[in-house]
Amino acid sequence: MLFLDEAPEFNRDVLDALRQPLESGSVTVPGPGFIRDVPASFTLVLAANPCPCARAGRGSCTCSPATRRRYLGKLSGPLLDRVDVKVELFPVRRQELISDRGLAESSEVVAARVAQARARAAGRLAGTPWLRNAEIPGSELRRRWPPVRGAMASAEQ
Repeated sequence: MLFLDEAPEFNRDVLDALRQPLESGSVTVPGPGFIRDVPASFTLVLAANPCPCARAGRGSCTCSPATRRRYLGKLSGPLLDRVDVKVELFPVRRQELISDRGLAESSEVVAARVAQARARAAGRLAGTPWLRNAEIPGSELRRRWPPVRGAMASAEQ
């Protein structure tokens, strides 16, 4: 996973350079007398405030609409086309964090669940050219493992 916090603060050319490895899963590295493709399969996670002051939506933002547009405009359309999930988060109060401690799972519990999911995927993908779900082309995914009726209802909404 590649996590870019405050993504609009990165140079736009740097962000757009991520498009090629996101699509191909590799990076072409030229050197003196050689060109080498290096594996670069990753999940890109971008975090961004709605404006440079980070106070939009809280009533104390001082940014003009043009400033907000310019700030978020650093994330190009072609890069945003590769974003699969968008989640808006709201500030959490200290008391909420403290009261949620009892609901938190340990890293060991989460790691065990991930290991089980990977084992199920390995069994499902045995005999195919893929090792991970993310490698399966969408058309193959829909053909070989279509979702059961109603499973996509919340995603479609």
